[in-house]
Amino acid sequence: MESLFSDHYVSVRYRQYLEGFLLNRIPLLNRLKWRLLATASVLEGGLRQSNQNLIATNTPTGEETVPAGHFTGKPYVELGYMALKTSSDFCGSISCSA
Repeated sequence: MESLFSDHYVSVRYRQYLEGFLLNRIPLLNRLKWRLLATASVLEGGLRQSNQNLIATNTPTGEETVPAGHFTGKPYVELGYMALKTSSDFCGSISCSA
């Protein structure tokens, strides 16, 4: 996997908790008390030419270095979803009483 370098960037992350909006409508799945979580992440950035010129193309011993990648104006987008148990069924780090 290539490493990406950036000297300026903007990042946006979004989470939407669907609170049973979809899974409560499916008869057998609503008994599981699952909730969907939808996520989206967008990363946009770049590397100025002045900084690209600072990246060495050869090592001190004369060997060629691995090319360094950088953002080229095309955003990196990541979308996902997951099913979660309801918060009343999960105690986590807080104390739960029956």
